Amino acid sequence: MKRNLFSFLSYFLLLIVALHSCKKEEVTPEDKAVSIKSYDFSVVSAANTSDEGYILNCVDRIVKLDVNGKVQWSKIYTDYLSEDLYNNIAEVFQTMEGGYILTYINWEFYSPTNAYKGFINVIRTDPIGDLIWKRSFSVSKNMDEPLGIYDFNISNTLQRSLGEYIFISSFSEKSGLNKYIIIKLDANGNLTFKRILDFPFNDINDEGLIKKAIQTSDNGYLITGFNRSIFAAKLDASFNKQWDNVYNITLTDPLANNVIEISANNFAISGYADVENSTLSNYEYFMIQIDNNGAQQLFKTFGTGKQDYCFTSSETSDGNIVFLGAKRILTDYTKEVNMYFVKTNMSGDVLWENIYGQNYGMEGVHVKQNTDNTFTLIGYKIGYENSAVGQTIYIRTKSDGSTY
Repeated sequence: MKRNLFSFLSYFLLLIVALHSCKKEEVTPEDKAVSIKSYDFSVVSAANTSDEGYILNCVDRIVKLDVNGKVQWSKIYTDYLSEDLYNNIAEVFQTMEGGYILTYINWEFYSPTNAYKGFINVIRTDPIGDLIWKRSFSVSKNMDEPLGIYDFNISNTLQRSLGEYIFISSFSEKSGLNKYIIIKLDANGNLTFKRILDFPFNDINDEGLIKKAIQTSDNGYLITGFNRSIFAAKLDASFNKQWDNVYNITLTDPLANNVIEISANNFAISGYADVENSTLSNYEYFMIQIDNNGAQQLFKTFGTGKQDYCFTSSETSDGNIVFLGAKRILTDYTKEVNMYFVKTNMSGDVLWENIYGQNYGMEGVHVKQNTDNTFTLIGYKIGYENSAVGQTIYIRTKSDGSTY
């Protein structure tokens, strides 16, 4: 009896220790009290990590923050980045294996076609940001026969399974035709798949840009972007095009920056556009909802019409959507831009809105709803304290978007 009791108590204590060691780091009251933090590096984009923290793309480095916004480590990659044009990190992505994938783009002049040859460059790191391998891949259909590339855009990074990395990006040929490219790499960085597809429009006077690609719940992919109109394309699991569509909304210069999958295989595309179709460029946030066949279900604008720029969005746990970006107040772009955070219902009706920054040139690039229904916002401050160097801004808000 004593032996059984001792065994039970020993097992119980071991269970407590195991549960404690597996517990994720939580937000403390002290960290909530400091609701706005700043760092002396400038973020371009950010992503959530599996430990409830964040990985930040800061142009020439990546920075790891914990759940409370504390810097855990930082790695600079100037030794790996190309010295050619646009040699900045375009995106950082945490892999299923626990490390990170960094992508950036560059061009090289190719004299036989009198044009530029585009490259997707990929860096894979371990969980603390140390290099595992670096690879570069031409945008051309054949490695030795480059197309006449004159523009090439950031790569979206996806992962469907272990040891497989997918990159989707867009470019324009010298002729003006718009294309997008899909490549797939294995765990060692070897090219296993490459396909080039046409945009749903091919006006040689308009540049087609892919801004966001996501994996869908039916194992396919949804891509969105813009030229003078918003477009979307749906691919199956093998990257065969199922449909594409152009949404001719009655606004000037629409820019789609994000797409999320919402309930019942529908999608919400978000961005900003000129709502007055005038030379004043009075932008507002917009949302286009489409179904799984690409048919438009809803179009809604919201904001002040005083140059509101939506950069990202996310569905909330209560079935609504939050949008994050910037609001330009007056005329001085470096000082009079505030971070602008809006929550709407699925019909696009505004539930609340909040502004942060006090005219210090702040823009938001990433939003995450936390398990306690608070929000974490990550953005940057332009030219703070009369300096040309930007700052990264971390904001934790209450569930209604207000700060602590």
